Amino acid sequence: MKRIRPVSLIMLAVLVLATFICIFDMFGNTFNEDKKTVVFNSGGIKIKGYYVQGDKQMEKGIILLHDEGYDKNSVTAMASAFNKEGYSVFYYDMPGHGSSEGVFDVIYYTNEYLEDTLKRGIDKFIVVSGLEKEDISIFGNGLGARVALKYSAASDYNKDIFLINTFTARKDENLINDNLAGVGKRDRVYLLYSKVDKEFSEYLAPNIYQGLTNEKLDLEKSKNISLNGNVEFNRMDNIIPGTENASNSFIKKIIFKASVNQGFDLASDYFNIRSMMYFLVMIALIGQIFLLTKAFGPNLRVSKKEKSPYAFGIKRLLLTIVVIGIYIAYRYFLSEMIVIKIFPFYEEVLVVFVAYAITGVFGLKYRKVIHTGDTSFGGASALTVGLLICAGIVLWSLMGFTGYIVFKGRLVYLIASVICAWLAFYFYSLESSVMYMKGASARGQKYLIRLIFLIPFLTIFIMSILNEANDLYRMGLQFLLLWLCIYFAEGLQRLGNNLLVSAFFPAVVYGFITVAFTVIL
Repeated sequence: MKRIRPVSLIMLAVLVLATFICIFDMFGNTFNEDKKTVVFNSGGIKIKGYYVQGDKQMEKGIILLHDEGYDKNSVTAMASAFNKEGYSVFYYDMPGHGSSEGVFDVIYYTNEYLEDTLKRGIDKFIVVSGLEKEDISIFGNGLGARVALKYSAASDYNKDIFLINTFTARKDENLINDNLAGVGKRDRVYLLYSKVDKEFSEYLAPNIYQGLTNEKLDLEKSKNISLNGNVEFNRMDNIIPGTENASNSFIKKIIFKASVNQGFDLASDYFNIRSMMYFLVMIALIGQIFLLTKAFGPNLRVSKKEKSPYAFGIKRLLLTIVVIGIYIAYRYFLSEMIVIKIFPFYEEVLVVFVAYAITGVFGLKYRKVIHTGDTSFGGASALTVGLLICAGIVLWSLMGFTGYIVFKGRLVYLIASVICAWLAFYFYSLESSVMYMKGASARGQKYLIRLIFLIPFLTIFIMSILNEANDLYRMGLQFLLLWLCIYFAEGLQRLGNNLLVSAFFPAVVYGFITVAFTVIL
């Protein structure tokens, strides 16, 4: 009979319910009016977007442009925030993205097609909203920011431009030229970027700033304002690259800057509520994972008390050296042969997953002797709880952090991440069960196997520190996610002890959150 701790079980159920209430209440990024689908033509290609009416008395609008590899949903949070302050908003899928027709071509970076599409989009926005061209601001992220600057360099009217991490290169005469200086003199430009992205913060941002202002960006300051006051660059120190569109800090700064430029008072409590919901969902999901290991006692019967039950763990520890060796061989001899088109895909983590599974095959002989108890009830419980928690975390990763659909263009990466993680978590669950079955104490069994599992990942982190990698912040969060996933696997195992089920849901969580944090190069 499974040992159940009622208080922990009740708290687990309450947190699951609270998570879904928070997600569906906040992460829909609601608008004051209904969204309307708008279609316009650009070079014979149908471009589809959403239009939302704002406060007609304000007579202000903004058109929002997403980054390459994303779709219009990635700017929904920003559009929602502007709409709540009275702006009419229009955001569309660029050619070859989302629901728009066409195939994206790299030539679009240097020719004028995307800028012409933006011009046609603004014309359509004017028709559906009744606004004047001078009443419409532009927001752009990545490629969208590049398009906004190039369009502004070719236009002759004043406007507000809000940018995040403008796509450029160290030598980019197509963007940074004499025309760009005219933008800095005529328009009001506000650019936000992440300090964690060192390539942009130390090289690319100074180039753009100098092109706009003919002044030097002071890297020691987090905020630089041009002498004429038209151009402002703000560096954010603790934002993960790729999550800026949904970052509350970025959205608040851009909306506040818009209120200063346009002279209106912020009227919405949107930011405070949104911040609170992010915090509550994060706490609820983490709490569920830990309560899952507390609500149910171990469901394994010890079949044999061995003199040294930790001998199995020591064998696994020695095999971990082989795992590290496979990783090092991949990093220094094979990684250059494999082209990864998504950053950061964390293919090194997947290599360790597979190596862990390969070296764990020796433990398969114990699989049939592990006593699983009431498998029918336990399996159903594990499926139900695993599905609920997993669904909450998947929704959180897709809607809360990124606001775009992972399945478009990323399905192969999602599948690869889930399969590799499933293999690794399966053998982790198996080895944890074997340790307990052999008579190890619950605490000793858990901490030894956890340590063995995490050592290769700590090796990756240490080697990245020694090589002065730029994405240590992301990597740290990645390993925190791994730690939570093995807790999740343990909790599900206590419910049903079906090792495949116990490993599957944490693998899905790992895959969705990892891929949701990636940015296509």
